Amino acid sequence: MEPAIRPFGGCQIIPPAGWEHHATLARTPGVPEGQSAASHRLAERLAAAPETRIKPIRQHVVGRSGIFQAVMELMDAVPLQRFVADSAREAAPAAATPEELDSRFWRHIAGAPAPVYGADSSELGSLFEPSMKEWHLGALPGGPGHDLTQSLPPIPGLNRSMLYFGRWRSFFAMHTEDCELQGASYLHCGAPKRWYVVPPAYAERVRTLTANLYPEARKACAQFLRHKTTLLAPAVLKRAGIPVHQLLQTEGTFVLVLASALHWGFNHGFNLAEAVNFGLAATWLPRAVCPSAAPCTCDGGQTPYIDVALLIRKLKHSFPQATRDWGAV
Repeated sequence: MEPAIRPFGGCQIIPPAGWEHHATLARTPGVPEGQSAASHRLAERLAAAPETRIKPIRQHVVGRSGIFQAVMELMDAVPLQRFVADSAREAAPAAATPEELDSRFWRHIAGAPAPVYGADSSELGSLFEPSMKEWHLGALPGGPGHDLTQSLPPIPGLNRSMLYFGRWRSFFAMHTEDCELQGASYLHCGAPKRWYVVPPAYAERVRTLTANLYPEARKACAQFLRHKTTLLAPAVLKRAGIPVHQLLQTEGTFVLVLASALHWGFNHGFNLAEAVNFGLAATWLPRAVCPSAAPCTCDGGQTPYIDVALLIRKLKHSFPQATRDWGAV
């Protein structure tokens, strides 16, 4: 699949009707008219865990002319059930098209009230059924032919999936995945999620551009894009000759992003996504040893670190036949 999507940096995957998660949702009893089965199951999950709390992030934005910087404010913990109820009431303009919402987002990003995002939540665990055998983001298969990071201890958000409760205008800033891993996101329910993706071949050009646009941030930290506070309107990159591809992820679909593919985006309203990183030997390992995979070491951001050489030695010891062509480490 990767050769086909490499020129774009990512893709949306629409599962077939017979996919087991869709089949499970189709058997959900008591779904009210006008509500999706996925939304109904979320409501049941929240009702069964009323004590679950979440620490939302208020996302302040400064800047102009398509060049913005986010300042994240960690809020006090609130009951997750209340956060979801409040989120559902903060809807985008009902009559607006996706294109109009895109334009409105960038026009008012620094002037409108700061949105709130329920990001990086692990309190509910994965929302996929434990019995699922394929495309269960909370239980990816490991080993040399699959996700190499499953051989590491559990790291929430890296090799263990986390949930993201979006609201209208809440966003995720420009970044590559930690350690230049690949990423997968599934939109369980709710409004669409807009993605902007730059192909990996243009990653260094983006880093050069952002270093020039944000000189103080670059001076303070060579890996400042790992802080996830940089927001560039697509038009800024296009004027610099850098392609930006857009995806509109809808309920019940996946988005995959390649190793070293810079991406960012925003939510069109309340939604719930589940995301995880993964690393495949042929496509991730060459990126894992690049300087861009280094973690941020300043106070602005804490990013996980993978000792790739140690991971390879561990895999070669555990799977000698499958890794015999990997060479010496």
